[in-house]
Amino acid sequence: MCFDQGKPFVYSRDESCAVLVTEWPNGVVDTHEVAEGVVTRRWPDGRELRTPCVDPDANGGRARPGLGAPEL
Repeated sequence: MCFDQGKPFVYSRDESCAVLVTEWPNGVVDTHEVAEGVVTRRWPDGRELRTPCVDPDANGGRARPGLGAPEL
């Protein structure tokens, strides 16, 4: 992991960009499975939360409830 001033590190696991990963400075990892339309958030203590992706244009650009930037 490499963080610039507390910002998340975002990358793709493969060339097809089917899975996007966001690693937050506090150890939280968000995995966005594009084809399935699901985001899985994993906390350092092992807890997980799977939620469906929401088109930001469909809800006026607001973030998904519960899946904004994790608390640092």
